[in-house]
Amino acid sequence: MAAGVVGTSLYFFTNNPYYLLLIAWGMVGRVYYHCHYFFDTLVGASVGLSSTWLTFYIQSLRDRDTEEDEDEGFSMLEFGFFAICFVVWMKASKIVAKTLRNAIGL
Repeated sequence: MAAGVVGTSLYFFTNNPYYLLLIAWGMVGRVYYHCHYFFDTLVGASVGLSSTWLTFYIQSLRDRDTEEDEDEGFSMLEFGFFAICFVVWMKASKIVAKTLRNAIGL
């Protein structure tokens, strides 16, 4: 998940698509060192990528609605929304990864 967040964040900040390769590099490393199964890393990368994209999307909507000199950061309501999304995505990723492992017999 961290590789998905880092790779996607660097892509959004620099607009350089080569940073997205960090996601694949993190996935291969975790599988190579027997830390995770492939589907675990695939689901984790998708959670990291989608949560980062959602954060940047919401921030871009906020930036469009406010003036440039009014940078307050995230409100507690937005932070709570992100926290709930994170917990839901983590639970969903565990369910999906377990289902995929059971489906292929691991």
